[in-house]
Amino acid sequence: MIELYNNDCFNILPSIDNNSIDLIVVDPPYKIDYKDWDRGEFLNFTTKWVDECIRILKPTGTMWSFMGY
Repeated sequence: MIELYNNDCFNILPSIDNNSIDLIVVDPPYKIDYKDWDRGEFLNFTTKWVDECIRILKPTGTMWSFMGY
């Protein structure tokens, strides 16, 4: 079964079981002027969603993350 989510990750990730996802494709916020974004805020944000992705991803799973322009 394939399920596609289009929502804020912090609304969806907590409801997903541990080690249950085969593939995660993410596209973190873009067109943000990172030099003006608070580095600590960015690292906290990133750590929070990556930790959740690691929790739900199967040991044999894959995660693709699009970054940059």
